[in-house]
Order: sequence, then structure tokens, then C-alpha cells
Amino acid sequence: MVEVQRPTTLESATGYGSGRDNRNDHLFSSSSSPGEESARAKPVKLRVWTMDQQQYTLEFTTGSRTTAGQIQTEMIHRLGLPANDGGKYFSVWLTSPHLQLQLKSHHHPCRLFKKWKEFLTLYTTCDFDHIHSDEPILSFQRNAFLNLKDERKILDDKVINLLYEEAKFNVLRGRYPINSDDLIFLAGVQAAIHEGAWSSEHTERYYQNRLKEYFPLHMVKGGAKGMIAKLFRSSSQPSLEGQLVTAHREASKRTPDRCHLQQRYLQLCRSMSYYGSVLFKGQIERRSSVTSPVSSVLGYSDRPVVVAINTEAIHIINNDSPAEVMLFLPYDQMSWCFIECQEEGDGCFSSLMIEFDSVVHYPDNSEQKVVKRLQIFTRQAPMMDAMIARCVGELNLQEDSLKKLRIEQTGTEHLPPSSCCSITPEGQPVVKQKQLLNHKEEKLICEVRTPDGEVFPQRRGSFTLSRPFKKKESTKRQKAEGTTSPLMTGSQHSITTEM
Repeated sequence: MVEVQRPTTLESATGYGSGRDNRNDHLFSSSSSPGEESARAKPVKLRVWTMDQQQYTLEFTTGSRTTAGQIQTEMIHRLGLPANDGGKYFSVWLTSPHLQLQLKSHHHPCRLFKKWKEFLTLYTTCDFDHIHSDEPILSFQRNAFLNLKDERKILDDKVINLLYEEAKFNVLRGRYPINSDDLIFLAGVQAAIHEGAWSSEHTERYYQNRLKEYFPLHMVKGGAKGMIAKLFRSSSQPSLEGQLVTAHREASKRTPDRCHLQQRYLQLCRSMSYYGSVLFKGQIERRSSVTSPVSSVLGYSDRPVVVAINTEAIHIINNDSPAEVMLFLPYDQMSWCFIECQEEGDGCFSSLMIEFDSVVHYPDNSEQKVVKRLQIFTRQAPMMDAMIARCVGELNLQEDSLKKLRIEQTGTEHLPPSSCCSITPEGQPVVKQKQLLNHKEEKLICEVRTPDGEVFPQRRGSFTLSRPFKKKESTKRQKAEGTTSPLMTGSQHSITTEM
């Protein structure tokens, strides 16, 4: 049985910062600070933010020994959320523009606050000035391990409102790679929620100076680029303001109820495979453009990427604006391993190795099955490894439960992979259609091998994803030098976690 080692400093998910600009206040609202510890705990007041920009001040007599679980319980009570399920939906996070940590119930936020500079040094590439000036806040937001099946069952208006506010925040910050048509639809629903039903006062002029409230920055196109785009736009092509007015009008026709509108907004967001992901910063190798005069000299360069991980899959997203998904892999179609950096220095990172099956197609219509390995270099690799291991562990537990139910109902244990199916009350599997994404694998530098493990002779062609793994070797190549480390497949049952 393979044991996945947890990070020794903090066993929680980490991601790339939220950066709420108007929430830079200190974690503590009283004169007490994390350094003021004594034999008898002093009461402490803590500020906690929600994703709708609301601040709540909580007072605890346990002082610096106050746990995230206590804060979570108090916030559930203060917000009027369901007492039994609120803890499953939301967690306490310690966040800054550079790092996000989802805390466990036994963690002590006041003590972790004192270690924040250490965390930034370990898990980010922040320079000295940012490390010593950065201060985190306490945030009450969606639990990263809440699966979509449970989220879709939520009917409580207050829970839906908080989930909507968080989804809207991620959309407007450009953290999700959403196409322009969907962004316009979401903007129309948002306008109907916050402005009410469309009326004659909601004109293009009304929205002209408010586009940033409804669209990410890359859609607004401010400055010189925006002026050029307006000059050369066809007279028959509607402006962004005009498209927002139309979307607002359409959203107002269907469901005027605020909660139903929020559900519509969430419904579209949930259809995107990266919804609910924790975002990590990383970098991968990138081949220089063949048309570049320096490409022959440089050959390869690093490409900054965002690694989005949720309960269903891992995504590699480019760091450009607008962002796009370069690779999407459900857990049953990949293997992974954490490679710890053996050298010291600011430029030396640990990495996460991802392996998946592909097919190379040739101009003569022939094809060859191959195995590709992508190495992601990042100081957050231990966190990524921990989160993937926990998600896979929970999927395996779900699959075991489905098999038991299937055996009870039909007498057979054969089921599709848990990440691809659900089951009816009668014990029958319901196979879901996988979302097809536009892969940009030609931009990825991967090690390519045959299914037998031999180096694949590179020929010109395009790669597409194929079947999940059926058989894994016990050891895989860790680095180009030839050291080995086991890779773990997302569909196997021998993975255990200690989260």
C-alpha cells in the first residue's frame, strides 16, 4: 500500500492569491497580537471576511489558542447557515495576494499568522520586500473538497448567496478561462441580480462606466487598445455595453427571483470543469517559437502556468490574459508523483510529475499510442500532491460505496470509474458525458514514451488524449539523470491519505 506523505509544516490546500484590494486590514481588531501569549489566554477579537466583501468581528476568550473550528462554528451561527451542513460547505482560510491556505479545524490561525513569512518563503517566489510586508486575512469561503454532487443539492438561500458571491469574484478576477459568450451571459444574470429586472433606464450609457463591475479586465479592453478596437468595430457589431443590455433584458425575462438567478449563474459555472478549483502557481518548459531568431540559441524557456485542482480533475492553464486551458485530466486518466528538490538555492524548485496516455496522429492517417509526462516546477508541489491525494482517496471511497450498492442491487461489482458515473437509487450506473476542452498540448514540453517505456521517436504530428491507464509500472523515471520515483495512478485503490 502506497502511503502519501503530507507536508510537515501545514497540511492544507494552498493556492494562488485572492488579492481582495479593500481587505488589507490586520487579522486582529484589538490591541492584542499573536506575540502576546501568556499562561492565561487573553481574549482576542478576529476579523473574518466573506466573499461578498462583508467583515465580521468575532471575540474569543481562548486567545491565540482559538482554532479554525471555533471560528467556523461562530461564522455559521452568525450567518444563519445550516448548523449540520455548514461546516461541509465552507471553511476558514488564511489568505493574502500571494498565498491561500485552507485551515483544518484544529489549526490555530493566530499561531499560523506568526509563521506567515515562513510559509511565503517555503511556498512562493516572493521577494524579500513582499515577504516582510504581506499580511494575511481570515476568510470564510467555499470548502475546496466540497464535491459538485453535494453542492447541487443545496437549497438554502444563504448558502447559495455565498457560493454565488465567490463564483462571481473568481469570474470577475479572470481566474476562470471563460469564453466571451459565457461571460456576457453571466454579466446579464449578475445585472438582473443586482439591478433588478431590466427597464428603460438600463441603457448603454448607464453601463458605459461600469463595465469593470460585470466583466474581467481583459474583456473591458481599456486604454489605447480599447480606443483602436472601437474605431475599427463594424457599425453592425454591438458594443460590449450593448451586449450587456441585451443579456440583462434576456435574464430578466426568465426568472426574476434573486435566488433562482443566482442558481442560474452557478449552474453555468458548475458546467466548467475547473469550477471550485484551488489555483496554484507553477512553471513548465516552453519551446521557443521557430520563427524567433533567438530560438536556436535559447531552445527552451519557462512558461508560467496556473494549476487548477478540484475534486474531479487537474487543469493546466496558461498565465496569459485571457487565460485558456492547455490540459485537462480527470484523475482516472492520469498518474502523478511529487519530486522533492535535492539542491539548494532560490532557483531550485520541487516539482509535480504528471503522466497520461495520448495518441499521435500522422498525415497518412496512421496513429501511435504514447505515454506523455509533464513536469511542473513549483514550490507549491507538496501542497498540490497533498490535495490530489486526498481528492483521489475520496473518489476511491465513493467508488467502493457504489460497488457495494451495485452488488446489493444487481449482484455484480463492475462499474464505470467513479469520476465518470453516478448511480440511481435502483443501483444502476448513470454515465455522464465528459466535457471536451480545447487542449493546447502542442505548447507543452513533455517526455514522450511508448506504452512499453521506450523513448518515442519524435515525428511531426498532433496529440490527443486517449484511454485511462490499465497497467502501471512499479517505478518511473524521476529526472533526466535517471533517478526513479513511483508514480501513482488516480484510478487505483491502494492510495491512502492522512488529511
